[in-house]
Amino acid sequence: MKCILKGRIGDYMLKDLFCVVGLGQAGGKMTKEFYNNKYRTFLINTSYQDLEVLNVKNDLMYHIPSAHGCAKIRERAIEYAKEYYEDIIGKLLDTHPTARIFLVHFSLGGGTGGGLANILMSLLHHTLTERGITDFTIIPVGAKPKKYESYKIQMNSIQCLKEMYSLYEDEIIGQYYIIDNDSRNDLDEINEENALLFDRWIQGELTNNDNNADESERTDLFSCRGSAMMFQFDGKDIENFSTNMKEEYEKSIYYIASKKPSSVGIALNDNLEQSKAFESIEETVGYYSNNHITPTKESNMLMICGIEDEIPSADKSDEKTEKKRKIINDIQKIANEKAEKINGGNNIDEVEEVVAVNINNSKSTSTKENKSPKKNISYKDIMDRFK
Repeated sequence: MKCILKGRIGDYMLKDLFCVVGLGQAGGKMTKEFYNNKYRTFLINTSYQDLEVLNVKNDLMYHIPSAHGCAKIRERAIEYAKEYYEDIIGKLLDTHPTARIFLVHFSLGGGTGGGLANILMSLLHHTLTERGITDFTIIPVGAKPKKYESYKIQMNSIQCLKEMYSLYEDEIIGQYYIIDNDSRNDLDEINEENALLFDRWIQGELTNNDNNADESERTDLFSCRGSAMMFQFDGKDIENFSTNMKEEYEKSIYYIASKKPSSVGIALNDNLEQSKAFESIEETVGYYSNNHITPTKESNMLMICGIEDEIPSADKSDEKTEKKRKIINDIQKIANEKAEKINGGNNIDEVEEVVAVNINNSKSTSTKENKSPKKNISYKDIMDRFK
């Protein structure tokens, strides 16, 4: 497809390929930032009051009939999804029939969002595949609870993450973002920054430069498997560039996983010497096999994809030793500390080490170029998985 105007593919804005879906109260607030910036959006909730306060058009939201919230009970949300998924997904796809990249926002620890997210992503994948649509991507954006939140919420998030990694192994999702709610004091600030970062990479730079990363390059990074993150920072000389990059990397709103990304998107100030800038980038985020770069007169930006969010086993003598999911272990430790206090020093569970699938970080396929049929999981398998 030929680019007619900067930011357009054919008669469509590039961002029209995206549909931002918000699940539950937290997901709705995250998605409202995209709605304000004219993105295709769709909100789903068990609480009509939570939908109403967002002041979004009625045809862009779905309230599950007769539901009045889930009170952090994720199993209740799963049952709602099983009963109403045809209506939910039907309205979503009828409202946004040409959307091909679905950014699904939710709270990992919530009842509604954390319960609905994985089963609805599975059923959305199943429905699109059944309709013969293959050029789609489903990307979860889950918010990790703050450290002070309750034991119940921490355990909800662990269960939600386990399900999400299972979806990853089955190729229902490929790329995913984990937002760290402890990265800022103000959650609204996190939601705004998340939307601005996505928008900046999707829309591209405003400068009319033949060296800009084109639409295919920008969307290609969204098809890269593994966890991902973005951040931007000032720096017109290499010293400030390096210092500010490292500071903003550590302050990212996203959970920072191990290094070794497969791909990096770079908006680089055109005053910088590229060779020195790239050395600094490699030092900060690790080495990568692929990158897309675009010059900018604005602040610098990195989109880092295909990151391993794993840590090696304690048994370093065996190179084939299974690896463990670091983020789940981190949350489990927080939950255990809370359980110990609740039970007067008696810990409920040992820290659980969760086996991770081996990730081939070198694999990155553009949604536009992916002609092979999507792997489909049967309706029965989905229902059995979410019992």
